[in-house]
Order: sequence, then structure tokens, then C-alpha cells
Amino acid sequence: MNGGSHKKGTAFLIVGIAAVVVLLISILAISHTVSKKSNQKESEVTVSGNEGIATESGIQIETPVGGLTLPADWKDSVEVKNNLSSDRGTVDFYAKAAGESVKLFSLDFGEEQNGYLVGRVPATDGSLVSVYLDISALTKKKSWTDQDFTTLNDLQSGVNDLLDQFHNMKGYQAVNESGTVS
Repeated sequence: MNGGSHKKGTAFLIVGIAAVVVLLISILAISHTVSKKSNQKESEVTVSGNEGIATESGIQIETPVGGLTLPADWKDSVEVKNNLSSDRGTVDFYAKAAGESVKLFSLDFGEEQNGYLVGRVPATDGSLVSVYLDISALTKKKSWTDQDFTTLNDLQSGVNDLLDQFHNMKGYQAVNESGTVS
């Protein structure tokens, strides 16, 4: 009976030690991430064709349907090329990997644009503007490191923040299952 108790105590000790090791590794990983972020220089997202407006929550760009606030983690990482004229045009989003500019996605405004129809949103004059998302899965190039590829995919996923903003705009009309605006 005493031998079984000893085995349970040893198993409990091993599990306890493993938990402490996992905790220490987690603390080291978090402190490394925090120190890495604190060493990064402060700057803003580069916006071409239409100056971004700094707000408390981030950089805001103007579109035919109103302002969009860019994700905070895009600072120092994403270039926005705004090719809009009144209620039509495109806003392209790029990042760099291995010194090369990589297109993350585009938001197209107006009728019959490229990509997937996201929905329709009222413009400032009240007319409905169709919004399209032109996006493709990124394919890793030989010149990119694994970290480059991971970072690009993380930045590309920021499109979801922008799509949520469209969905929350007053008068937004969603796309139904058949691909048309309801």
C-alpha cells in the first residue's frame, strides 16, 4: 500500500515540475515579445493618394462610404494606395517582405469591380455604393523567411477589421447566400 502512495506522489511531483517549466517558458516568451515591441520605432501607416487622419484609435482613411480606421498593428507595416475618385475606385493595401512590396488585398468601390461583393453602403450623398474585396491567399516565395510569411498572413487578416466596420455602418446591405445584396 505504501508503494502505491509513493508512485502517486512521484507522478504528482513530475506533473508539478512540468507545470512550472511550462510557466517559465511562457513568461520568457511574453517578456521577449514585450521587449521586442518596445524596441520598435514609432511611425504611422504610409497612405498614398489620400492622407490618413490620425485618431485616438489609429489611422483613418476616407472612402466613398466614409472613414475606415486601419488596424493598430499595421503601424510600420502596411502601405495604403488610395486610387479613388468620388464614389468609384480602389484602395490597395501592401506590405514588404524581403524588400519586395506584396499586395495584401484591395477594396474596390463602385459597380462591377474586381473581387467578392461585400455589400452596399450608403455614400455621403445617400446613394448606395457597392464594395468589393479583391483578395487571394498568399503563396510563400523562396526569398521570404517563415517569419515574413507569417507576418504577411497576419497583416492580411486585418481585412476582417475593415469588413466589420462596413457591417457596422448605418444602411449597410449585406450579401445573401446567392451572392446578391439583400
